[in-house]
Amino acid sequence: MITDAKPIVVFAPDLLMRQQIVEGLKAGGVSARGAATPARFATALAEGVSGLIVELDGVGLDGIALVTQLVTDPATSSVPLVGFCAHTRVDLIKGARAAGATKVVARGELVRRLPEIVRAVMGTGVGDVDRP
Repeated sequence: MITDAKPIVVFAPDLLMRQQIVEGLKAGGVSARGAATPARFATALAEGVSGLIVELDGVGLDGIALVTQLVTDPATSSVPLVGFCAHTRVDLIKGARAAGATKVVARGELVRRLPEIVRAVMGTGVGDVDRP
């Protein structure tokens, strides 16, 4: 695992989805950390991140407002941001893209293509442990 790199933070209230993504990243040698609540997400952001993967349609979340906040905040505006939600939430997918998310995908696509998406969006990927 790349231990000196800032982690990719996965913000997802959905425990199973969060764990699946974090464990998939870690298994491939990518530093990753999960955050289940806005408070834990804020703590992770304050500690520094190399990328963000955020659930856009979690209970109590306003995904478009979250993306807008992250892309306009100077601390995270240059951090690659992948959003995910249910494939039926076309309005949310389009809105998050328009708000500035680097990439927005359906849950199933993220799970199926995690290494490819992370590599394309963040410049690293599962199994890509030899990067400087």
